[in-house]
Formats: sequence, C-alpha cells, structure tokens
Amino acid sequence: AFASPEPVTYADADLLRDAGSAQRFAGKTVLITGASRGFGAVLARAFAREGANLILNARAKSQDLDTVAHQVCDCGRKATLAIGDLSSESECASAFSSIEGSIDYLINNACPPIEALSFAEQTPQEWMSFVNRALGLAVVPTHQAQQRLALTGVVVNVSSVYVTSVQPQFSHYIAYKAALEGFARSLATESKGVR
Repeated sequence: AFASPEPVTYADADLLRDAGSAQRFAGKTVLITGASRGFGAVLARAFAREGANLILNARAKSQDLDTVAHQVCDCGRKATLAIGDLSSESECASAFSSIEGSIDYLINNACPPIEALSFAEQTPQEWMSFVNRALGLAVVPTHQAQQRLALTGVVVNVSSVYVTSVQPQFSHYIAYKAALEGFARSLATESKGVR
C-alpha cells in the first residue's frame, strides 16, 4: 500500500466464490472514494456483484477508473463517476453535483501517497500537511454527504492495523488513521440513524 504496487486483478469468479452473490445491497447506492484501483476497485466490484449501484470517485478521470466503471456495468449495475480531490470543499461539491438521489453507503477509502519517513525527516509543515490532506479526504466528503445520506445510511472509514501495531517511519500516517478512528467514534455519537 505504501509503494503503490502493481494493481492486482481479481477474477470475477474469485469474488463470487469468496463473497457470494446474495444481492445483499440490491437497490442501494454506494459511494467509494479512491475507487480507481487497489482496495477501492475491489470494493466497487464486490458491491456491484451484491446488487449495489456505485458512485466511483477518483482525483482525475483515468483508464483505471473507466475499467472499474465498465466492470460495475458488466454486473448489470449503474456506475456514476464523481471526479475530484475530495479534500477540497469546492472540488468535492463539484464532484457531488453529478450525484442524483440519496447515498446509502459512503466508503472513505481514498488516501494520499504514503512515504516511509521518520518524524525527523519531515518538517512540521510537511507532517501536518499530510495529516490534514489525508483527513480531509474523509472529513470533507462525510460533511458534504450529510444531506445526501439516507436516513439509515452508513459511513465506513478505512483504517489501518498500524494504529494498534505501530511501525517506525509512519508517524504521519498513523496519526491520520488514529484521528480518523476518533472522528468515526465521535460522529457515531452525534448521528440519529446514520451509522
């Protein structure tokens, strides 16, 4: 995850074998941030196999994103693109303007590129810049999605085992993920219906 490895292609047959196809999300709309490759792309295909319509976010339109959208459509589901850097309020608003209707699930998966850097190798500004931008990729879309989330909507924040199994050279990444978990716990106490 930290070195942007070559994308792994998961065959549809493997997804069906591992996740089944019970149509558990039939009629639901799922917005996935960072959906063009990696975990986001696999999530999109799995949700589509389970009957969900997808809203796919990436910073920019790309062949990878188009491929994921085609795979969603091949499952007989709808794929809407929401292009933009969601850590920016204006880009997030613009990306969300293409969305029609309510969102049942918001999956905050996007993360900026992660470098293995010790705290001493970064200036305080560089360290805080990463944390702020990364947090923004969850906080801004969650804030803007509030009016679009269904009454029983779900917000999922993708975290990391590094929060509890701390590794050197990732203090910036670990601080971001720990803050993300705190944000989720706090938000859960304020929500009336949205999980």
